[in-house]
Amino acid sequence: MAINGNVVAVGIVSTVNPKDGTVKVLLPAKDNKITGDLSVVTRGTQAHKDYWIPAIGEQVLCLFDMDGINHGWVVGAVWSTVDAPVVSDANIRQIKFSDGTKITYDNGKHTLDIQCVGTININGHTIIDGKVFMNHTHDGVESGSGNTGGVA
Repeated sequence: MAINGNVVAVGIVSTVNPKDGTVKVLLPAKDNKITGDLSVVTRGTQAHKDYWIPAIGEQVLCLFDMDGINHGWVVGAVWSTVDAPVVSDANIRQIKFSDGTKITYDNGKHTLDIQCVGTININGHTIIDGKVFMNHTHDGVESGSGNTGGVA
């Protein structure tokens, strides 16, 4: 058990170390003590790597070992009345970024929606299977086997 038998706490991220995948957390219920570097639990670290680090000010759930608040893990962020869930449908998985970009998958409708504020780069062979409807015109179009101009 950790100090005073407390192995779980909710706190606020105070600093982040993106290179090492660790954070320090302010613990309001523990007289505003600051933890040591806590490893952020993620979904994959070997063959398939999934990177996420909580933001400074984000409310997180911490798990500590026998060394108390100086050694442990952040197991995830915690919804609150200030930062409430943005989706209320169990069929939807959504990632919403601070710049407004959203990636939403609806398992019930089998649809993927990407709303990107900036540029989307796709590198590699790209296959689009299905009907593609686009409203655009080409300038410099000539009949025959020649090349067309750029998209207008």
